[in-house]
Amino acid sequence: MDGELAITVRRERGVVIAAVTGDIDISTVTRLRALVRAGGRRGTLIVDLNQVTFIDSAGLGALDPRRPEGQRPQGTIVRPSGVVQPGPA
Repeated sequence: MDGELAITVRRERGVVIAAVTGDIDISTVTRLRALVRAGGRRGTLIVDLNQVTFIDSAGLGALDPRRPEGQRPQGTIVRPSGVVQPGPA
C-alpha cells in the first residue's frame, strides 16, 4: 500500500457520485469517512470503488452507512454485477 488515495466528486441528476482511486486503509480512510457522512446527509451518494486497488477493514467500516453505533441505516450498500476478487493472502 503506497498510501495514495484520490476522490473525485461530481453531481449528476441530483445524485452525488464519488469516484475513489488508490488504497483505502487506516492511513487514508479519514477523507472517505468524511465524504460518506456528508454525502449521506445530502441525499443519494454513490461511491464508485472500481479503481480502488486495496481496501482494509477501516475502509469497509467507513462505507457502513450506520452512524453512530446502533442507529438505523441511513443508506444501502450495493455492488454492481460482476465478481469481487480477493487480494493476495
